Parts: sequence; C-alpha cells; structure tokens
Amino acid sequence: MAKVDSNFNLCISCGTKNPAANKFCSRCGSPMQKMAVHQEDGVKCASCGYLNPRDEKFCIQCSSTITQEIIVTDEDDVAVVKVKMKKIDFENYKNLVAILNRITKGKIVLDLADVEYIDSTGIGTLVTQAYKSTRTSQETKIINLHPRVMEAIRALQVDNVLDICKTMTEARVSWGLPLM
Repeated sequence: MAKVDSNFNLCISCGTKNPAANKFCSRCGSPMQKMAVHQEDGVKCASCGYLNPRDEKFCIQCSSTITQEIIVTDEDDVAVVKVKMKKIDFENYKNLVAILNRITKGKIVLDLADVEYIDSTGIGTLVTQAYKSTRTSQETKIINLHPRVMEAIRALQVDNVLDICKTMTEARVSWGLPLM
C-alpha cells in the first residue's frame, strides 16, 4: 500500500495543497475531504510523481496529463513498473524515464510484456537505468520481453548489461524474496 502524506490534503475543488488540519480550503473555502489513494488504485504522475486516482486525466497536484501507459505498483519491497505501451521509442521514452527517476525503492521490476518494439533510445533508457544502480543502490530487473525486443537488445549487445528475467517469479527468486 502507498503511504499517503498525512501532513497535507489537496482540495478536491481547486487542487490547492492544504495542511491536514484544515477543515476548509485556504484558497477557495471548499470543505476539505481526506483523499486516501492506495498504490494499486492509482497512477503516478510522470511529471511530479504524485499518486492520483486511476480515473484522473490530469494530475491533482501539478495538472500534467496523466498517462495510463505506465503503471507503478508496490509488491512488498519491490516497485513493479508495468509498461502498457506497444513501443518504447524517441517519442515516448521520456515518460518512462520520468517515472523511473521518481522511484525510491531499492528493487525495481520493469515489466515489458506489452512492448512489441523498442528503438535505440528505448534501449538506452534501459541501459541508463541499469547503470543508475551504481549511484542509487537500486537493482532493476526486466521481465516478460517480447522476442523482437530481446532481438533488438542483443543486436546492440547490451543483453549482458541488463538484468533480464523471464518472469516475476524468476526476478523475486534471484533477489531471495518469497514468492507471491
């Protein structure tokens, strides 16, 4: 479950950040309502990292457009990033980078089951994430690769740099974590 910041609440009417003790919004005067968003019920904003309810089109905190193409969930001590795009390329890699840069967990599983195409920019994103682990003590495992995506990774000879597992079970076992 995600930890909801109990120091503030966002006004449902205008989106203003208010101290948790406020009963009314300091900007518009609307009654405050507590917003409990659970990790599995929400989508992280690629711009600010705020966890929004799944049906929101714009981030409650920063008003950026929310992409439903990358979903982050927590499973014990592992952040699972499910990429629901058909391709990772020059046009959309920045959304993935923004999400990955906001994850603070030590273990990350990048599920690419829906990705059928990846270009050199997308592969560069994966390699950068792998090298980032030396600075952040994070470990990233990539699972469920489409054969064409694996072929592209091998063609650029980075399959030895990336930590690739076939399934979530294989990734968890490699970390010595219990099976779910």
